Amino acid sequence: MRAGASRRSAASRSARAPRGARTPPASRRCPATRRNRSHGAGHGEAGMRVAIFNVKYSPNLGDGIIAECLEASLAGQPGIAVRSIDLAGRERYGDGLGAGRARILDGLHRLPRPARHLLVRALLGGLLRLRLRPRWRRVLAGCDVAIVGGGQLIADADLNFPLKLAAAAAEMRRRNLPLAVFAVGVAGGWSGAGRRLLRRLFSGDVVHIAVRDAASQACLRALLEPDPPAGLAPALARGPDLCRDPGLLTAEVHPRPPRTRPARPRIGLGITHPAVLRNHADAPDSLHAFDADAYAAMIRALRGAGYDVTCFTNGAAEDEACLEAVRLHLASLAGTAGETAGIHFADRPRAPADLARGIAGFDAVVAHRLHAHIVAYAYGIPSVGLPWDGKLPAFLASVGREAFMVATRADPAEAVAGLVSEALWTGIDVTVRAEAIAQTKQGILRMLESLRAEDARRRCAAPRRRPAVPARFRAASAG
Repeated sequence: MRAGASRRSAASRSARAPRGARTPPASRRCPATRRNRSHGAGHGEAGMRVAIFNVKYSPNLGDGIIAECLEASLAGQPGIAVRSIDLAGRERYGDGLGAGRARILDGLHRLPRPARHLLVRALLGGLLRLRLRPRWRRVLAGCDVAIVGGGQLIADADLNFPLKLAAAAAEMRRRNLPLAVFAVGVAGGWSGAGRRLLRRLFSGDVVHIAVRDAASQACLRALLEPDPPAGLAPALARGPDLCRDPGLLTAEVHPRPPRTRPARPRIGLGITHPAVLRNHADAPDSLHAFDADAYAAMIRALRGAGYDVTCFTNGAAEDEACLEAVRLHLASLAGTAGETAGIHFADRPRAPADLARGIAGFDAVVAHRLHAHIVAYAYGIPSVGLPWDGKLPAFLASVGREAFMVATRADPAEAVAGLVSEALWTGIDVTVRAEAIAQTKQGILRMLESLRAEDARRRCAAPRRRPAVPARFRAASAG
């Protein structure tokens, strides 16, 4: 995060004007600005209506955690109504592909990139044109500003996100909406087609850009420079802000339920399907084979160190299939490799609150998935990272926990028990955690201030009477 962030008060940070703008004294501000700051959503023309493009209803409930935390933080501010738009067209938790997604990912991974791009364009083109864009158009008609984020949305992923983001950008331009790109991760490895599509997102009225780690900052700068898209302020292309992941507010959105301390520490082991790891890993060829046998070996190592183990997932169907394979594998070994006492399998979480409550009940967490760690950290629970991509080590390093990452070429079964013991012994630095949560809130307020300022400027430049916020819009989210 920025140097000196901890020395600046939350009040001064939240009141700061967007980069390059000067905030006039209150007595000289446009009346629309004063109304926007002083009234709640639904008070006639005073409210600001925010659309958030995200993947809220992804089968990986970590994305739902991000969306719910960002929604709650924004909706808690005066004059703000919030609505989420899932980029895949999902309307509720549980929508989308089931366990067959792992087979699709594996099949795509075997095709050459040009063939993958042709297939994805064909599949998404009609969906975007006939179903998603008309729906987005209707929602955006009632909005004043838009946000893209958070999560790992700025990724080529065989043109999946570039196509969706380019389509979303076209609909936002149709409405001339100010845009903030916020709390996103940015991947490398872009194709020429993916880069051209992505630049359409940044050619609109972007007023704020903030990414969640330094690697994302460098990747985005490389994508936008030296020739920033038309309409994008060069300062934004050169220097996107750093911000914290909204998921760090999980403990405030989903308070930790009471629990009794178990006789032995309970370790949550996050199970991720190997096809997901292969498809999204930074270096898939050097990735450890995280199959059922590898997970079983980690479980046995943790049990041997005196811990109870609960296997869980972030909710994706393919991860649940892998969890079942681990269960069956352990059952087949029970007769020769010892008892299965002290080994548990969590029920599948169906909503972000389920995932949050499950993680809140552990004493430590071991996982690949970034938001298993972010949720654990939000509750003050130590975690140990399993390697697969750069997001996780970047987060752990940002809170001073880089030592709790299993080395890429290490045998996880040999490394994990020792790291868990050390993590339990040292715990979480409460001062660093409090600062990270404060930085999360400050980043959201900075982004909101940029959007408020641009919305107020436009309302002063072209005054118009706006209808009251419709009741249907006041809900926190919609597909």
